[in-house]
Parts: sequence; structure tokens; C-alpha cells
Amino acid sequence: MASSGADINVVYDTLFATLKDGKAEFAAIAQYLPKIIPGARLAGISLGETAGAFAFLTSQVGQTSEQSATGLMNAFKALSDPRFITGFKKIGVDVFDTQGKFRGLVPIVEDVNASMAGLTDEQRAFKFDLIGLDMEARGAFSGMMQNVSSLKDIIDATTNSQGQFAEAVKNSKTATEGWAMGFNKVKLVAIEFGHLFIPIIDRIGNHFDFVMENFIRGMIIVKSSLAGLKAMAKASIKLDNPFEALAALIDSAH
Repeated sequence: MASSGADINVVYDTLFATLKDGKAEFAAIAQYLPKIIPGARLAGISLGETAGAFAFLTSQVGQTSEQSATGLMNAFKALSDPRFITGFKKIGVDVFDTQGKFRGLVPIVEDVNASMAGLTDEQRAFKFDLIGLDMEARGAFSGMMQNVSSLKDIIDATTNSQGQFAEAVKNSKTATEGWAMGFNKVKLVAIEFGHLFIPIIDRIGNHFDFVMENFIRGMIIVKSSLAGLKAMAKASIKLDNPFEALAALIDSAH
């Protein structure tokens, strides 16, 4: 935050976008980006462009975090130094637009790449000498020139990185944490459901004893009546009464 002057949300989103598209540990990003950013700001290069260039060099070119940081520091220093700006003009590359505003890292790299197109390694070396770049700055520019289209895509991702921090937090959740959060939501719903039905349950409870007592009494009456009916049916058999079938049915039901 101190080196970029950006809002905390922008800083976190940019850092996690750099982590996603680059090939560097978070500790390395946090260590080296603050060293690159001041020189980049001096040249008019944004936080997103700086982070994207760093991510590109570590992931697409294979440079270490330290190599990327050193190369970019020297490259950005050159882009803010009038001597080197004159050197860029010598090879047909404008660092600033007609209003004196920095043109952007990608357009400058594209122009340098176009200026070097078709040259031998020796000719390229001489052209870099016209600019006056040292070996580290040369390495940074040469790396970014390897795939300008990919460089643009990564810089777009780090520049438009809103929501990257929230996405990183979401993706870092383990299955256990996900289940725990889910069960907590279920518990909350159950508690709310319980509060809704407590008055109803209380009312049922107040009358439960009365209901059960009368239910038991009713069962005793039914059982007694059934026993009496059975006795009557059996007695009627002796009188050759057709209640014999009814007695057998009561026996089986009882």
C-alpha cells in the first residue's frame, strides 16, 4: 500500500491476481513488488501493469522472482530517465504520447518488438545499445517481447483484478470447512424453525396428559367390550347360535 498508494482492496486483488497468473510464491511477490513499484510509478506505470509484467516474466519466460524484479526495476528506471527516453526515440519508439502522458507498457514493448523484427542477435544487441539499456533491463524487455499477446492478457488480468481476493478465499476452503459452514446454516434454520413451533408444542404439551389419560381409558373400555363380546359369542355356540364364526374372528383379532 505504501509503495503503490493504492486502496487496500485494489492491493489485495492485484496481489492475488499476480499469484494466480505468475509463477512465484506469495512471500516472493510481497518481497519484490514493493521494490519495483516506486520506479514504475515514477515512469507513469500503474500497479496493474507492474504486477502483470512481473507475473509474465516469472510464468512465461521462466525468470526467477529476483531476476524479474531486478530487470523490471532497471527497465522502469530507463523509462523515466530522459537519457534513455532519447535512446528509445533513436529506434523509433515514443515513451510518451503527444500530451506527454506515458503510453502504457504494452504499446511500448510492441513498438520495441516491431523495431527489432527481422534483426540478427548482433543487430538487436547494437539497437539495445542505442537505447543505453544495461543487461538486466535488456533481459526484461527481451523477455516481454517474446510473447506480447500473452503479456497483454496477463496485464489485463492484473489491471482488472476486482474480486480476485474474494475468489482466492473461496477457492481455499477445504471440503470440511464447506460442510461445517453448511451444517451451521442448517442449525440456524432449525433454530428458527424451532422458535416458530415452540408455542404450538407448548400448547400440545399442556393437553398431552389429558389426551393420553382419556386414550388409555378408551382402550380399556374397548378391551373390556371385546372380551365381553367374545364371551357372549362363545356362550351362543352352546345354543347352536351362528355366533361361532364371530367368536373365531374376535379370537384372531384379539
